[in-house]
Amino acid sequence: MKKHEHVWFKKPFSVNIVGYRTADLNSNAFNDWMTVSWLDDQGMWFFRRWPITTDPGTYYREHPMNRKGTAVLKPGQYRGMWALGMFKGQYEALLQVGPCTVWRDNDKNETIDIDGAAEDYGRFGICCHRASASRTSTVVDRWSAGCQVFADPDHLDEFLAIVRYSMRTFGPKVSYTLLVEE
Repeated sequence: MKKHEHVWFKKPFSVNIVGYRTADLNSNAFNDWMTVSWLDDQGMWFFRRWPITTDPGTYYREHPMNRKGTAVLKPGQYRGMWALGMFKGQYEALLQVGPCTVWRDNDKNETIDIDGAAEDYGRFGICCHRASASRTSTVVDRWSAGCQVFADPDHLDEFLAIVRYSMRTFGPKVSYTLLVEE
């Protein structure tokens, strides 16, 4: 966070939501991490981590939803990117309300190609949600077209409980920072 000069929130119960993308861009698995860190009102830091994917699944790599190519969230800090809402009208998740930058992978194969990929800036529906409603998923496939997706529905519930608590004090939007393995 310091290396990239990202803001680290230090007020009690202001959450730092950080995704961590591993270097493996060929995988169709939940091999990345979602973390949340916060300070309580007694000055104690808390940290939680869950497996997610920050990469689109193979299905959407091969069948982009956008003519420009599949969205791959570019690493960076996106202030006020998400707010609570109903994902596809079905369940509570974090929905994109602020802009972000994505790379457009448009070669329609199973590998995520970001070197030299075109960038796109705006609102593209890069949300934070879960895969299956009833079990832990092991394969991303159609669960992500560029979203940040939890493998286990219980993990999303734990994460959202923390986020909701923070929102009571700091308002309806949260920031998201995506880092990558170097």
